[in-house]
Amino acid sequence: MRLGDYSLALASCHRALKLHHQVGSRFGEAHTWMTLGSTELALGRYAEAATCFGSAHSLFAEVGDRLFEATALSELGDVLDADGNPPAARAAWHEALAIAQDLHHSGAASLRATLAARIGASSA
Repeated sequence: MRLGDYSLALASCHRALKLHHQVGSRFGEAHTWMTLGSTELALGRYAEAATCFGSAHSLFAEVGDRLFEATALSELGDVLDADGNPPAARAAWHEALAIAQDLHHSGAASLRATLAARIGASSA
């Protein structure tokens, strides 16, 4: 995906999802959904990207990885915002921020800045 070969990235991700599912690696599945979401986003397919980041979020929540759960929510917020759904984007970012603050993670500052910028822009 990072090399710009999106068709190869999509095919590789779909193979990886099957393999992770077969061996029961929910964590691996979640990370693969993140890569798939990034690929779909790079292709401008917002609905597909949102579905991927939503799947990653659910799996990270299931396995108890709160940091990556927040990351998936943040990415989901970015996709929703790019797709013209600011209220849903803000909801995802708020949820990500709550987790980041709970974890005392440095990413909370960036999420707060994103929310401040988006809320300010939407009230103008």
